[in-house]
Amino acid sequence: MSIYMASYVSESNHDDLKNKVINMKVISKLQPHVRLDTSSKLFKIYVPTAYMPVWVQRWWAVHNRKTDIARVTLLYEEVFKVAEKGVEDDDKVLLMSALKESINGLNNLKTTYEEDITCAASIEYIIERIRPYITEEQ
Repeated sequence: MSIYMASYVSESNHDDLKNKVINMKVISKLQPHVRLDTSSKLFKIYVPTAYMPVWVQRWWAVHNRKTDIARVTLLYEEVFKVAEKGVEDDDKVLLMSALKESINGLNNLKTTYEEDITCAASIEYIIERIRPYITEEQ
């Protein structure tokens, strides 16, 4: 029974790591002035529709930059904890690659919120926290 439980926990951790990597990959695809939807387990990029602009979608869903930046910050804090604990080599390569790729999207997100100094500074902080992890690998 304990073996089954250990494999379940390991599988759950692997799925959790997979979701984190996917979310960082979504962030890496962000373009300037495009909004990020962090409301579900897997992040999405808002796509304007012909009948409803993005700002209406975000307002209707009660999404705002403060909660989105908080969720992005939480994502990276969790990734840093995982990286510090150590992961298998295959996962480590994947994690470090996703961290490195996400910097461009974070810079684009910073451009999106450049008029909000607190949001921009929060994103800069995340980028600064990523740098030691990606320079270690080089």
